Amino acid sequence: MHAKLDARIESTEFALRELIVARLENDPGRLPPHLTQKAQERRDAAARREPGGQSATSVDLDGALVYLDLRDLQAAVASKSTWPDFSQVFATKELLETRFTQLSELRNAIRHSRSVSETAVKDGEAALIWFEQALDAALEGSTVSPAGGG
Repeated sequence: MHAKLDARIESTEFALRELIVARLENDPGRLPPHLTQKAQERRDAAARREPGGQSATSVDLDGALVYLDLRDLQAAVASKSTWPDFSQVFATKELLETRFTQLSELRNAIRHSRSVSETAVKDGEAALIWFEQALDAALEGSTVSPAGGG
């Protein structure tokens, strides 16, 4: 059961990234500066762990988002500068916060092999359904649709 939920969570994360890239026109300059810095720091750290690794000096938004976690993606969507690009998709910041909290709790418990209460599973499943529906509608007609819908 948790493997299926984990796959849906991963698919939702990929779809969130895809939506952010599309709505911000793959322009890393539109990402809030603190998230750009966090992505760069993580990219640099990853490069240092590789033999002869060097960090890319320039990267597109899609490349930066892979270094951000789920809560960072939330910040990318809900920041003052980017919210107008996402408000039609997610309705209110308060509802978005609630759904991200539910999803994050389930994701972290599954990914860190912790026990998950039935309530947390149900809340997480509700969040997954909500995100899948919103993302499917928002990404409809794009070249890549999110997997794991419905």
